This record gives sequence, structure tokens and C-alpha cells, in this order.
Amino acid sequence: MKSIQGGNAVQSLRFASIVLLISFSESAFSGGFEKSSFWSGRFAGIGGAASASADGADALFFNPAGLSLGNKTELSINTSPTFSKFSGPVATATPLESSMSIVPVYGLGARYKVNDKFGIGFGAAIVAGADVTYENVDFSKTTAVAGANAFDTLKPTLQAKLAVHEVGFGAGYEVLPGFRLGGSYRITIVRGALQSAALQNEDISNPADPKPSALVAVNLANLSAVSAKGYRLGAQFTDPTKKFGLGADFRSSVAFTANATSSGTSELGTFYLPSSKPVTGGDVTVGNELPLSVNLAGFVNFGSLTIFPGYTFTRYSADKNLDIAGSITLAPDHGSLVVVLPSVAQNWKNQSNYRLGAEWEQNSTLRFRAGYVYTYEAVNPDYARETFSAPGRGKTYALGVGLGSTEGVQIDATAEYNDASGTGTSEFGQVGTFTTKAYVGHLSARFRF
Repeated sequence: MKSIQGGNAVQSLRFASIVLLISFSESAFSGGFEKSSFWSGRFAGIGGAASASADGADALFFNPAGLSLGNKTELSINTSPTFSKFSGPVATATPLESSMSIVPVYGLGARYKVNDKFGIGFGAAIVAGADVTYENVDFSKTTAVAGANAFDTLKPTLQAKLAVHEVGFGAGYEVLPGFRLGGSYRITIVRGALQSAALQNEDISNPADPKPSALVAVNLANLSAVSAKGYRLGAQFTDPTKKFGLGADFRSSVAFTANATSSGTSELGTFYLPSSKPVTGGDVTVGNELPLSVNLAGFVNFGSLTIFPGYTFTRYSADKNLDIAGSITLAPDHGSLVVVLPSVAQNWKNQSNYRLGAEWEQNSTLRFRAGYVYTYEAVNPDYARETFSAPGRGKTYALGVGLGSTEGVQIDATAEYNDASGTGTSEFGQVGTFTTKAYVGHLSARFRF
């Protein structure tokens, strides 16, 4: 236990410039982790190049124009458990590895065919999310502040645990033979928790009024938000021979402000002051945006082989800051000071995904698939975070299989691997290599009746 001395220094402690590590991660969005192919045993197998071929219940999320395709009522059940691991420099230039985590991704949908040209759909899915945790991070050797060697008690956990759910209602209509239009209404629900750390550098320019360095662990619990302002629009064209098709869909941006409750612990960077102490939290709001995206895709059929090219643009440049409003109050032994939590600079870049998929139809009930995605990163290397996706180019590899009749029960499965790496500068000024890896098993079942 640190001895209680130097009371004047405690009373004068001020957070003149605080660096907050709160991270909204893709995975919370592709800078964080909106994966290139989030779910679907079928479409993940072709690299997510789905806009031209999406049909049935899944079309609600991939291109609502496809809700008009097919002749039967359809129920779709999808699960895509995602195992991810992140690494990057935090307190020092030596990278830390996160614990392996799992995000239980799902997609559920139903489509009812009103008549030959018109179909309606309803569904719910996880469209973005993250579960990144670094446990017991040691700041005693950081070079970001002086006196850090005295941080011998507080070992913060850094975590971004988020899930972005979407509930949708939509319809698709065949305007002309082979030409379809569709749209859907989206309700976006955000749930999660964040754990972060903040550092304050010491100021001893005035010996009569020294300000020690400080480490503060900040927790934001029960983070939640609901937005009912989203929509998706889509169009598809298939030539009369069904040998060639094009598709395009647009997802509107969704801005939201999430409510949360703060708590935490503080420790001062001196051996002559009290050890770590709990801080008093309160209500906090966190604002961000799930940005707009545009998908373009096509397919070309060569008999048993079909090729699926695709491209996705996502406007992550809209995410300039993670806007935070709230404060914490240090314990009386640490000055009883009210510390305003600052917003976090993101300055992300627009993201591009280039997709290529292939499907080989062995017979009417067996299909093999392969997919590849090359991703231009959204995260700015000058504003890297260990809980964001790596500030470097990403690659996705997928192999899948489809079983069953396209008119009855159909089962699709895909194994997928994602990786990205790049050099960046952390929020504590540490330069190093950041990496993101994810392993996904996609499994889907479609029932038509």
C-alpha cells in the first residue's frame, strides 16, 4: 500500500490533456470489424458478391429486389460463429495479443410470395459487432507519461464488446421480365460494453504545486441505442437465358447516440500517495455512425461454373470522432476532481472491398464454392487502436459447399479465414504492427414450402 503523503499534490491534480482509449471497434464497424462477409453459408462462399444473385428470405439483407425471386414461401436460418484475435502496441511498442473471442453472429428471415411478381420479407440479424479483450494491461513501463513505474497496482482490462442488430421489413417487385426493384425499412439496435484506460502526464514545473501522472481505468456498461431511420434499396437484372446478371443495392447511414453508465478506478504515478481508488461514474452518451454502403455485383454462367465478381464501397470517412459526453469523479484521496471524458478521434477512410467468387454445380443437389475478398482498410494508421481492425490491407478466403434442392430444403456451409496487418501509431504514441485475424464457420438452412 502506498503511504498517504503529498496531499497538496493530490488536491491540485488536474487532467489537462487526457488520452482516452475507448474504442468502438468493426468489428465496432469495419474499421473496427464490420466483416466483408458477415453471415450466410451460401453467400460467404462466393466472397459476399451477392447483390446480383440474392433471392428468397436472405435478399432482405443482401438486396431486397431479390425478395421477388422464387415461387415459394421461404424460411432462412443462419449462424456464423466468428472467432477473432487482435494484437497491437498498447502501453509500450511491444504488441499485446487479445484473448480469443467469439461473436455469435446470426441471420433469420422469412419471405412470403404474394404473387408471381411480388414478394415481402421480414428478418433480424447481426450486421456488425466486436468482442475484443486485453486483460491486465501493465502500464508501469509505458513511455507515454513520466512516473509510470509507480503504476504498480492498477492493471486495466481493455475491451470492446458490441453487437449491432438489425430488424428489417421489405418487399421486392419484378417490374419487367428479368428486372426487379426492392426496398426495406431497417431498425438498428446497438448493445455492448466498453472498458478503456486514460493517462495524464505529470507536471512538476511548479515545485509548490506538483501534478503527478495518473492512470484511470474507465468502464462503460449497459451501452444501448435504437435507431429507426435506416433503409435499403436494391435493383437486379437477369437476362432471359439466366446466363448473366447484375445487381446493385444501397444501405443508408444510421447515426445513433448510445446511453451507458460509467465507473472506474484511478492510480497516481507516485509512491507517496494512496494506492488505486474507485472513481464515481454516472450517465454517459456515445455517438457514432454506421455508414452508408453501396454494393455492386454480377454473375456469369458457363454451364456448371458460375463466376461472381463484386465491389462494395463503405463511407467510413463519415466517422471522424467517437463522440462521448460524460464525466467521472476521482476519489477524495485522489483530489475529488471531476474529469470530463473526451471524444476519441477516428478520422477513418472510405473502405473498398473487391470480391470474386465461383460456384461449381456438380449436380442438382451438390455445389462447391470458393471466394476471395481484398479489402482497402478504413482505419487511419495515425489513429490506430488495438481494438480497431488493423490499419492495413485485409484478405478473406472462403471455401463452401451447398447441399439440397433449390426447390426444397437447402443446406449451405462455408469455412472462412480473414487477416489484416499494418503499421500504425497507437493513442499512447506507440508505433508498431497491428494485426486482426478471424476464423468463421458459416452454416445456413433454407426451407421452402
